[in-house]
Amino acid sequence: VTLTRNNSAKFEDRWVWCKVNPNSKTPFLKGIDVLPLPVRHGEGKLIIGDEKIEKGILEKGLNCLSYCDAEGNVTGEYPLNPNGADLNCAGLTNETGQVFGLMPHPEAFLSLYNHPNWGQLKRRNPNVSEDGEGLKIFKNIVEYIISRKGRKDANRNE
Repeated sequence: VTLTRNNSAKFEDRWVWCKVNPNSKTPFLKGIDVLPLPVRHGEGKLIIGDEKIEKGILEKGLNCLSYCDAEGNVTGEYPLNPNGADLNCAGLTNETGQVFGLMPHPEAFLSLYNHPNWGQLKRRNPNVSEDGEGLKIFKNIVEYIISRKGRKDANRNE
């Protein structure tokens, strides 16, 4: 498995939609189904050079985040899949779910105002949260760490 140049052979700096694999074990995507995220890369194409490895990734739900359309339909069509990644993979995790690698940039969508259409989103729904949807991932990470710490502390007190 490796990362290489996008099929477009150019740097891509724009927004895409990503779908969470419901079979994924990562706690970092808890409560998320589909989310918009920016991509900013020229080398984001995941290539899986071995059928056995690809089959294992699918069977274990390690392909935790896939490129999709706005309705959540996973696709390999450009420009929805900005790089041509195998399995339409935007994010990959290990079997524990604690190692989480992805190509889109949730850290670039921490605030609603990071979204290029934030004004339109606000006009459609004046009560929309000012949190960006990428922030959900980081909140899940913090929640997971706190829950793990709580379990460790409880085990020490026994």
